[in-house]
Amino acid sequence: MVVPVTTPFGAEPAIYATGAQLTIYGESRAFGRAHDRWLPRITWEAGQIADEYDDMDVAPDLLQEGLARLWQLDASRFDAHDDEWVRDELRSAMRTAYRRHRSLVE
Repeated sequence: MVVPVTTPFGAEPAIYATGAQLTIYGESRAFGRAHDRWLPRITWEAGQIADEYDDMDVAPDLLQEGLARLWQLDASRFDAHDDEWVRDELRSAMRTAYRRHRSLVE
């Protein structure tokens, strides 16, 4: 089955998605929604962790690690009841990344 990919402003679709391509397209849209929902929280957590270790230069790297973990979790599957668990997973990934960073620097 071939499905036209949605284009902005009703323009004629230039490509068509099939099978795995359609799945990736759907996953990226779901991640976009999860990203918008979680980005402020991940940014805040990254800053808090960096401040806790008195190393604010690493905050952007922790943010990146949090976003990568969000992608791995497919956070679009979770609802508000799971927010605490997702937050703990993201925080854990960022702390692990910081410890890995420190072991490479020292």
